Amino acid sequence: MNCLICNVKLSKNNKTDYCCKCKLKYFPLKINNSEHKCKQCGKVANYILYNQEYCCSVSKHKCSKVRELNKKTQKNINHKYIKFDNEDNILCEYGCQNFAKFKSKTGKLCCQDSVNKCPTKRQRNRETALVYTKDPKWRKAISERNKGKKFTKEHRENLGKSRRNSDKVKKVFLSKSFKTKHSASLKKHQQKKWGWREGKWCVYDTYASKLYPVDSTRRDPIEPRILQVKCIYCGKWFRPTALEVRNRCACLVNDPNISTSESHLYCSDECKGLCPTFKKIFYSDNDPNKRTYEVDPNLRKLVFERDEWKCQKCHSEYSLECHHIDPVALEPGFANDIDSCITLCKECHKFIHMNIEKCGYNEISKEKQKRKIGC
Repeated sequence: MNCLICNVKLSKNNKTDYCCKCKLKYFPLKINNSEHKCKQCGKVANYILYNQEYCCSVSKHKCSKVRELNKKTQKNINHKYIKFDNEDNILCEYGCQNFAKFKSKTGKLCCQDSVNKCPTKRQRNRETALVYTKDPKWRKAISERNKGKKFTKEHRENLGKSRRNSDKVKKVFLSKSFKTKHSASLKKHQQKKWGWREGKWCVYDTYASKLYPVDSTRRDPIEPRILQVKCIYCGKWFRPTALEVRNRCACLVNDPNISTSESHLYCSDECKGLCPTFKKIFYSDNDPNKRTYEVDPNLRKLVFERDEWKCQKCHSEYSLECHHIDPVALEPGFANDIDSCITLCKECHKFIHMNIEKCGYNEISKEKQKRKIGC
């Protein structure tokens, strides 16, 4: 007979169809079929072992039924050390100067039910462990032995539980030194998580992809790691803070727990005050028909970019506003039309509404009432 994988001749003692090398490489094999059952517990088999047996786990010893049987057998086994009455007050043979309470089958006396629990033996084990850890040859041997090995998730969870439940770890968690170190490490972790730069600025690689479809972004020319964004009102490039960017990202994702407003990015408080849509509500709570006729920020941005961020009358670059040639109250169909909008500064905008005919606020309201009566 030959191996089904590598076509090597099998030995007479081999009862399977695979050689030893193929068993180590390819077994245990995972199965998706639910027809086969585990040989030990009778559940659905998930693996084929190197003995060509079906099992629910990776190895036979990890099966639930086998583990229960092993626990029962361990309880029934007589312990090596047996308790005895020490009337002569004999001391422990390991040099801890305590009275012996247990006796082994070989005849040795100890103060504890196992040798590793004796205090002197524990100190010796610690000293030898320190010697071995400092030895470079011993470290190399362990690194070569553990190459390619990986811990499973179950093994890691069990290790974490055993460490947390121990008394030593609980004492460490309650100490003041650990609390101070833990608080400092949490701050560093938050800075890495949110992409802070010196606790204030944002990193380009973390937030550019989240803001790019809506807000224009670029790298800072002085420090290319830092993020720069265009102001919605004036169109200048500036560095936004981490808090501003987080609120803006939450608004784009529609997270109600973090953001309630649009939270646009402005370069200064002046731009916030000049922008007519900053913290404005389009529909009031009492009457939904009442509406504030403010320009949409996206439309204003397109109009400003078309007119090169300048007033079309006096060519100023400060306190710009978007003016509707066709009034929104009379012709709401042209409200979001770019061709019916012009960029003007604040003074020129006032001058048009105060002095030019058919553009005053009173004239627009009168014509609106006439149209309602005519309807």
